Amino acid sequence: MQALENFARDRSSAVAGALIVSQIVDPDTDIDWCQAQLLALAQTMPNDASAIDVAQVLQEQGFHGSEAYYKSENSALGYVLQNREGIPISLAMVVLGVCEQLGLEATGINFPTHFLVSVGSTLIDPFTMTIADRSECQRWLKDNNLDARIAFTPASPTDTVLRMLDNLTGLARASNDSGRALELSDYKLAIAPELLPIYLERVELWLELGVADMARRDLGSAIELAPDDASKNKLRERLSDMADIQPKLH
Repeated sequence: MQALENFARDRSSAVAGALIVSQIVDPDTDIDWCQAQLLALAQTMPNDASAIDVAQVLQEQGFHGSEAYYKSENSALGYVLQNREGIPISLAMVVLGVCEQLGLEATGINFPTHFLVSVGSTLIDPFTMTIADRSECQRWLKDNNLDARIAFTPASPTDTVLRMLDNLTGLARASNDSGRALELSDYKLAIAPELLPIYLERVELWLELGVADMARRDLGSAIELAPDDASKNKLRERLSDMADIQPKLH
């Protein structure tokens, strides 16, 4: 948790945040080894490497999208660097880490459903390590009634880490591991700029675990954060409805 709190103060590098997430997934993650691997990959790039060079060389180095998509290891940068497979956002951290070493201006893009990387004006699809066609992305957005102005918004380091933690939360919820999801919400509370959705998520998780007192406590925190009287009153009504909920016996 201390590492995340330090990250929350600094927020300078998405890769640094991703390494913390890697330690959350796998406490044995060797940060120094990961950083050495990113440096070694950068040293395989040609002089004056471009976005196309970065994607091509990483593809040649074997980085690819995982077929076993829904496993927590895919969110651990240490695992991705060792096994050269992952999901879009974790593979994007390899691209960003290499670009940091090369001094290339690069940023993550919070594109819907599929994290991208912008290197200058070029978009990289990290899942395939290929150049993404911006016009095709725009057509997909139009077909799905999504706003292109928002879809290509750069992801801050905090945005990136929260998206990675949300991915892990989704996996925990899918496996009915409410305890793990609650643990992940603790990490999100340490860095998220908007805490209300996290407290509301925690209410549901505590109720799934049958711990009504903690659910009521976090709902009280949500009430304090609610943006207006109407929202506060709605949450107060729910708190009143929860008054008689008894704890489950385990």
